[in-house]
Amino acid sequence: FTNDASDASIQAVFRKFNARWHRFLPEVEGLSPEEVGKQAFQTAPGLGRKASTLRFRIFRSYLMGESHHAYVGWADVRDVFFQSCPFSHLRSGALHVFSETALLTLAHKRRVYLEWSRRAWGFDCRDEYETYHDAPPINLGVVLGSRSSVLTALDTLICSLEKCGGWDQFLWSKLIYEGTISAVAHLGDDDAAVANLCANLDVEVGDASRVVSSKGEAYAVVHQYDRYDGVVRAVASRWPFAAS
Repeated sequence: FTNDASDASIQAVFRKFNARWHRFLPEVEGLSPEEVGKQAFQTAPGLGRKASTLRFRIFRSYLMGESHHAYVGWADVRDVFFQSCPFSHLRSGALHVFSETALLTLAHKRRVYLEWSRRAWGFDCRDEYETYHDAPPINLGVVLGSRSSVLTALDTLICSLEKCGGWDQFLWSKLIYEGTISAVAHLGDDDAAVANLCANLDVEVGDASRVVSSKGEAYAVVHQYDRYDGVVRAVASRWPFAAS
């Protein structure tokens, strides 16, 4: 999905890999099509509550319309690569979410998550932060599950963002831990489908230039790989088009 694929270098990548792209934008009351297109993938504070829900509305619109897959998900693009099919790791049709870090808890990140949400994003609902602040943040960059579970989560997140405001990743963690969104939460699991690399003290690149767990097993999805120079070099050697 993109709000601007007219760039010649982007189009060249599409042609090279025979990829299909969508310029797929939802209608949002109070925003013109131009405003929707401009703000669709921005999550910067100050754009308002409608704008902060736009990318999630895009995901939901696609799932309600064109998609007929049994298992779906969403992932960041800039700092993510796949090493295998992530859905083969899932043991149920539930929503699967993955912690950002097992080292720093939400208590450590209170200023970024709760206080920044209030100050810059206008969060104005009860937070109950102390009831879950000993847990690690849940990362919004990779989310996987059955189509129905993802749709339910998107509905809840969109409604909560519109009602409460707040940074989407803060609100996502809150909704997971308070049980408003039902999910299987992988909290620093070394054998999970997704590696959010800031969750690991040591990152190992195996013989086949794959990021592996302490058990030597390759993760299905590697997120935030650009935080480690060794992984960046391995990615550039495997997929040189990504570095160009």
